[in-house]
Formats: sequence, C-alpha cells, structure tokens
Amino acid sequence: MLLRNCKVLLVFLLGLYFAVFAFGNITAPGMNQDFVAHVMSMDTISDKAALGYRAITNEVAHGIVFWMIILWQLVTAVLLFLGCFALWGERDSGAAFQQAKGVAFLGLTAGLSLYFFVFVIVGGEWFASWQSATYNAQQASYRILAIAAFIFLILLHRDDQAGDF
Repeated sequence: MLLRNCKVLLVFLLGLYFAVFAFGNITAPGMNQDFVAHVMSMDTISDKAALGYRAITNEVAHGIVFWMIILWQLVTAVLLFLGCFALWGERDSGAAFQQAKGVAFLGLTAGLSLYFFVFVIVGGEWFASWQSATYNAQQASYRILAIAAFIFLILLHRDDQAGDF
C-alpha cells in the first residue's frame, strides 16, 4: 500500500504543478503571453530569413494560442486530480487500484502531449525557438516531459499483486 500511496502523491503533485502554472498564466498573463507572441513571430531567432515564412505575427492568433495552452493546462490538472482521487479511493485493493489508473493516465498523456506537441514540436521546431537565446522553452519543456514520463512509468507498474507494499 505504501507504493500505491506514493503513486497517488506523484499524480497529485503533477496535477498541482499544472494547476499552479495555469493559475499564474491566468492571474499574470503578461510575461508568458509575450513569450508566445515572440515565439510565434520568430522575431528573436538567428536565421529568420530561411524560416521566416512560418512566422505568425497576428496578435489575435497569439492570444488564441496562449489561452488554448492555459485551457490545456487546466484540463490536464483536472484529469490528474480526478485520477488522484480515483486512485486514493481504491488504494486498499491492488486490483481496484490497477483498474482506477485510467483517468490518471489520461492526465499524464495530456500533460506529455502539451509539452511535446506545443512546446517541443510547434514552438521548438516549427517556430525554431531553439535558436532564440531569449524565448526558448526547450530546457524547461524537456524537464517537465521527463517528470511526467517518469511518473507515467512509475504508474505503469502493476499494483494487483498480493505482495505489493
């Protein structure tokens, strides 16, 4: 049961991370909204001549993308919290705990998808933010991807054996 409690805690903490990140974006949007605008505008990359055709400079589009990211963060947080509560309620039974992992996996997949798709693929590669010294979220994105993937792998461990501690 100790291992199950540890898994519940990790799912909860990742949900808390996404909730706090979304809360910060909602209550003080300036810095991160500017970040999105600079990445999409590609105005700080070193080789804009070759890739500049990809730039999106429309402020409305910047705002839409920024608020879509926040919505994705909120959905991820809610799924992780719901998964955490489902796991908490079934932690006394290995088989039931194993069955309750579904929503937590949805939350983990949502979080992994957000950082991999939005920040690594779209921001990093399509808008070439990896070239920017100022507006480059690659390192932070990989850190969150690693944490979420690590929790995903920990949660994969089966919990329906009689000897689970």
